[in-house]
Amino acid sequence: MLAGYDLGETFLIPLVGFNLGVEVGQLAVVGLSFLVLGWWLRCDFYHRRIAVPLSLMIACVGAWWFVERCFFPS
Repeated sequence: MLAGYDLGETFLIPLVGFNLGVEVGQLAVVGLSFLVLGWWLRCDFYHRRIAVPLSLMIACVGAWWFVERCFFPS
């Protein structure tokens, strides 16, 4: 895809720098989220009322997509 932009041979370093910047930004957001929500994540209430039901919902959506894409392709 990048060949269409005629970047020559020098596109590798900016591309790697951009990707590293994106990854560092994602790590910063996740780290900040754990710091802010850390005390709440250790509560039994969170595990019983939020983590388990949301995990089950995510698993159901994933199972639905699996069945839909494997057995009912469009």
